[in-house]
Amino acid sequence: VGVVRLRGNRAAALDAGGALLATAEAAGGCLELHPAGGRPVRRPVEYLRGQKSLVRPPMAQRLALQTAQGRLELRQSCRRTFTLLLEGVAVGALRGLLFPCQRLWADTERLPEGWLPAAYALCLLLFREDWVELV
Repeated sequence: VGVVRLRGNRAAALDAGGALLATAEAAGGCLELHPAGGRPVRRPVEYLRGQKSLVRPPMAQRLALQTAQGRLELRQSCRRTFTLLLEGVAVGALRGLLFPCQRLWADTERLPEGWLPAAYALCLLLFREDWVELV
């Protein structure tokens, strides 16, 4: 379906042929999406409230984007599963990012063309928002 290249706080989503679909970057509590041939979109990330930790930053919980097909929303649960919604209807899910084998489900009839690799890239960036690297 596509390829996602992750480097630091940036991700590039490519189609199966290697053509760039979009790039995404996490910066300052926002995610910025640059679709190929489209206008960049910068949206704030909503974080889980009420987390109690002295060292871990809050977990990214939700990101919403307005697309030509409607409102596209990514939600991350406390169990690190992702749900992709289009106009409030589930069109994709991603489980197991902590494991070598992930499970991905997508309704390719409803999901906008080329959005699956871009959504996966956004999931990876949201997933990494609260990582703590010990040195």
